[in-house]
Amino acid sequence: MVLISRSAESLREAARMTEERGRGAVTARCHEMDLSDLDTVGDEFQSVLESSSRAGRYDSCLLVNNAGSVGPVGLASSLFSPGESNNMRELRRAVDLNVTSSIWISAQFTKKFLDSPSIACTSTAGSPLVRIVNTSSLCALEPFPTMSIYSAGKAGRDMFHRALAKEHSTDYSHEDSSSHPNGNRQGRRQMFKVLNYAPGLCDTQMSEYLADCAVLDEGLHEYYTKSKEDDKWIRPEDTAKKLIRIIDLDEFESGSHVDYWDV
Repeated sequence: MVLISRSAESLREAARMTEERGRGAVTARCHEMDLSDLDTVGDEFQSVLESSSRAGRYDSCLLVNNAGSVGPVGLASSLFSPGESNNMRELRRAVDLNVTSSIWISAQFTKKFLDSPSIACTSTAGSPLVRIVNTSSLCALEPFPTMSIYSAGKAGRDMFHRALAKEHSTDYSHEDSSSHPNGNRQGRRQMFKVLNYAPGLCDTQMSEYLADCAVLDEGLHEYYTKSKEDDKWIRPEDTAKKLIRIIDLDEFESGSHVDYWDV
């Protein structure tokens, strides 16, 4: 398992938990990387892809495209003032992380593991099954006042991954469905599938920030604080388990948007 984060401390903790829960069956490789820095992320992520593609033989490859930030929060008309370059830089950094690098990472992952004939594969189909999970949000579907930048980023990511799914909608294997417990009726499986997964309101630093944010829309602020008081925030491990179940069943429509509460 390859882990990427800009925080070395977070990487070490995630790696420890991964290997501990994997009980010796999983090895975590950590890469400290700032995905909002477009001057460095290209070469650094490409290096990760190259080393991963040479690391062994694969029947399946999964990318969880999770990196993101809440971005500037507040009324859109009040976020940016003419002549204040700092505001523009903050906006660009949010777009670079939430949209630009996310799109680039999914595109490069697809190219490396789906389109490259050099990948060592254990599958009789000749190339590994490729799955991409884009971490989405209800904000991708509905406008959230005072969260316009975040909503725009999530909507843009969803649409890109929907288009990516459509581009590869005819890529099927020719393996017998009996080789997988969830093989389809035609005896073929889609080689490439994309899922836009909204994990729900999770107990994370972002949720804590929004619950305490003075410029958040009044209705949203009440929702965040009341949900926290009522202990309705979803534990990250619970939404992760549900995502694993969805991926393992592999019954979702490629390009679809699935919310935690939909399953």
